[in-house]
Amino acid sequence: MKEEKRFKDLISLYEIYSNDNRTYNNIVWQFPTALITANIVMVTFLWDKGTLIFPYLLLFIPFLNFALIHALFKLGHNQAAIIKSLQAIETQLKQILSSESSLDSGVIPDFKKNRKAIMRWSSRSVINWTILFFNCMYLGFVIFTVITIK
Repeated sequence: MKEEKRFKDLISLYEIYSNDNRTYNNIVWQFPTALITANIVMVTFLWDKGTLIFPYLLLFIPFLNFALIHALFKLGHNQAAIIKSLQAIETQLKQILSSESSLDSGVIPDFKKNRKAIMRWSSRSVINWTILFFNCMYLGFVIFTVITIK
């Protein structure tokens, strides 16, 4: 009876964390698209027929991007904590299933098993670092553009 309550509690926690993880996934995957779109809109607004209207305002964009990219890194950190909690719950559920149930513990997928080397990288981290890298390049381009405008 005690194992049954523990099992229900774990399933309840798993549902909560899974929903949180889905919410984070939506944000993490939509965020880069929104950031790129916002940058295109802002740059388009600042350029008029090949002329940069407000050159110094162009410097604002990469700094705003840095703040938003920081938020993306923080979201990723928080999501990683949720995923670790989910994995801990999965481990406990596997133990219960293997000892108390006719179900095989293999019913819980093991996504780490037989992964290729490139799949060991976190997609979220690859996206975060790529956006940060391109924003740094963009900042350099903007500084060069503003300095060379006559």
